[in-house]
Amino acid sequence: MYNNFCKKLQSEYGADIAKWSKAYNIPQEYFAGIIAVENTSLKPTASRLEPFVYSAIVSAVNGKQNKNFPGFLSKSQYLKTLDESSLKKLASSWGLGQIMGYYTLYSDFNFTLSDLINPSKQIEIIATFANRSKKWVVTFEHLMRWWNTGSIHGKTYNSNYVKNATLAKDTYRKLIEGI
Repeated sequence: MYNNFCKKLQSEYGADIAKWSKAYNIPQEYFAGIIAVENTSLKPTASRLEPFVYSAIVSAVNGKQNKNFPGFLSKSQYLKTLDESSLKKLASSWGLGQIMGYYTLYSDFNFTLSDLINPSKQIEIIATFANRSKKWVVTFEHLMRWWNTGSIHGKTYNSNYVKNATLAKDTYRKLIEGI
């Protein structure tokens, strides 16, 4: 099911995946699992506006706290300086791993919105997030549930999300092992 996808992923991004896999001691196939369910087109500029997040950002602009995104309120003065297009960019997920734009608001994430459409930087960002998750993620299934929902026990919108990520992960592992 993921043979062609994994071959294309390895051909286009394999060197970056290998580099960041080694740097953070994250199995290369984990990247394939994440990217397969987040961006099967492999278009590094792919984005998707998340209306729920946009609503929370607009609430912060208006001085109201959203219980799901309480940190936005502390950024309200900055958010008030942005136009609607910029706010929507922050409320969108981007690139190969569909990383949320709002992460660029926080200094402990050292990347910009421009980085979120740069393929090499995207692989590094995926690795950074996966590396940070090692504190609470035990299994690949946990990683995928956390990636999609923010919780290792979260229910994914697509009931096949973890299953498909696992298929892609296993296919990529076989590809790089030459099996």
